[in-house]
Amino acid sequence: MNACPACNSRVYEYHDGKWTEWICWRCGHYESDTPAFKAHPHLFHDIVRKNRNFYFEKYAYYGRGIMRNSQ
Repeated sequence: MNACPACNSRVYEYHDGKWTEWICWRCGHYESDTPAFKAHPHLFHDIVRKNRNFYFEKYAYYGRGIMRNSQ
């Protein structure tokens, strides 16, 4: 996934162990290939917005510019 289906901005791909997460830092759209997300994607609606500090800290090492530009 290259573009966010919600706002058409760039989507960033992160690998967390054996799972992959896709996050749009502009609107907070989230997708994952975890069994939980695949079974119940509606439960993950707004997860990045509600827990933004967690995701910023978790993925800050991927691109520190993302964190600085979003705060």
